[in-house]
Amino acid sequence: MRELDVRYQALLQDMEGLRGQLEGELDSISLKRVMVQIQDKLISTQEIGDDKLQIVQHILDIIENRQRQLELDSKNLDFGQEQEKSESCKEVQPERVSKRARRTRNEHTTSHNENSSEAPAATHTEKTSNAKGSAQKKTTKKKKRKARVEREREDSPTEIPIDPDEPTYCLCEQVSYGEMIGCDNDLCPIEWFHFSCVGLTNKPKGKWFCPKCRGDKPTVMKPRAQFLKELEKYNKEKEEKS
Repeated sequence: MRELDVRYQALLQDMEGLRGQLEGELDSISLKRVMVQIQDKLISTQEIGDDKLQIVQHILDIIENRQRQLELDSKNLDFGQEQEKSESCKEVQPERVSKRARRTRNEHTTSHNENSSEAPAATHTEKTSNAKGSAQKKTTKKKKRKARVEREREDSPTEIPIDPDEPTYCLCEQVSYGEMIGCDNDLCPIEWFHFSCVGLTNKPKGKWFCPKCRGDKPTVMKPRAQFLKELEKYNKEKEEKS
């Protein structure tokens, strides 16, 4: 970051010198040469600014990864403590069970003969109750599957009646429907995108750039000079289509 600042200050000094040359009397050739040099310096300063933004974004990604790792470690710590508590409870419970077993052993032997005659009826009722429970589970699963299919149809309709006066968005050039996400580039020509068209299921954390504005990652914007060239080309193609 410090090296970028040094380069930026050097470019500012060069542009100050070129500005001094413009204040003097110059012919048309030398004036054009000075203007080209100033333009190159401005493009270099924009590239330095983009490099700084990428460094800051990289630092933010590292911080987010560290934060997630800390949350995961804290959850594992809590889980380990709960597991130790459950094991200690299990060690205490067998002693109580053994004491109860001594008391109820005689009762169990006396009531065994009485319950033997009622066992077939009890097993029959258990089988019927299990059959009813499995049938209810199947019906609930069918209802959930049907509701999920209907929800997917509502979120991604196959045919949308388009009003000619209503604006269109996204890469598919359709009207807004379902969940949408906005590009964090202020100069983005499309602005809003459907989740399904850009491969999203949930809203991402932090900044998000569309396929036309992003660089190597969805969280990083491409260099400004490159984006401006592509934006000019996109606008020309749009004018030719219209």
